[in-house]
Amino acid sequence: MSQVSGDTMSAVGSAVGRPEDRPGQRRGGSQRLRLLAFAGLFGAALVSGFYYYLVPHGINWNAAQVMLIAHIALGVLAFVALAPFVVAHQRHQDGSSLLLLAPWLRRWRRGAGAAEAHPQRLVGHALHWSLLLVVASGVFVAVPGLLFYAGAVWLLTYESYQVGNAVHLGLTVVALGLMLLHWRLLRRLRARNDRR
Repeated sequence: MSQVSGDTMSAVGSAVGRPEDRPGQRRGGSQRLRLLAFAGLFGAALVSGFYYYLVPHGINWNAAQVMLIAHIALGVLAFVALAPFVVAHQRHQDGSSLLLLAPWLRRWRRGAGAAEAHPQRLVGHALHWSLLLVVASGVFVAVPGLLFYAGAVWLLTYESYQVGNAVHLGLTVVALGLMLLHWRLLRRLRARNDRR
């Protein structure tokens, strides 16, 4: 058996230790997995939802129904992947989940250093809330269909369904735009910090 020096063991220990103990490595391996899971599920829900919305049902009624069920299931799974990410991400960034409800408090709480990241964080908060509203509007639109599949009939008025569907679609487009903007602002902030 070979002997390993104490320095080598401490280097190995710090490489597999807690994320805070690893200087130069980013934290959040499980966070990254949650985010990737959400991105994949959100993308699949987006594709199935747009297929259901844009492809006429008369072309293939069965495919439309499969896409609708897939869209609902993928949307629920995307929310399940997103919810723990948002809470953990908020705690990591701000140290408190309360700031998820009141993001403007961070600017006054942290002082001048937070001012540079403030626009990016506000876009992130708007993204979180828009995704929550996408889920809420999706539930509003899906409940009558799910009840129908369960054997109960409860229908909204046609106008209510159309408004709910338009809100769901519009919020999805807004959330997609906010995702791109949040990513772009985050990259710009990281590039600015790397130059320092």
